[in-house]
Amino acid sequence: MHADAEQDRFHRILVETIMIDYVSEFIRLGGPVMWPLAACSVALLAFLFERAFVTSSERWRPSAQERTLHKRVLPFFVEVAPALGLLGTMQGIINCFSVMGGVGGGENALKGLGIACITTVAGLIIALVATVANYALDIRTETVTSAS
Repeated sequence: MHADAEQDRFHRILVETIMIDYVSEFIRLGGPVMWPLAACSVALLAFLFERAFVTSSERWRPSAQERTLHKRVLPFFVEVAPALGLLGTMQGIINCFSVMGGVGGGENALKGLGIACITTVAGLIIALVATVANYALDIRTETVTSAS
């Protein structure tokens, strides 16, 4: 039994290490625009955890300000994250064009396209999560408000 627990612990640590390495490599490959995108991701997750904690209570009765809080916060992520992704896309494309004429231009051009794709995907994922969360919070607020 003890060996199984140790093996499970080892697998968990291994998976966590691989995930951390994967995420850090993803951020590194995406270039400098990935840092503001990572900050947006962390801020969005913090907001969503806070809202999930607050709204999950059966006794939660939202004030007028609380009913619209997510409508003021989530559009920031829906609008800013894709814009940052587009900025990274432009950065990657500019990188492609600037190295295409040089030695090893093909490999460096592909690196620029990789930056473009990674930042675009990251920005869109953040925006999609914020959009779905906005709808979910709308439904939760309407359900609680109509039940009152």
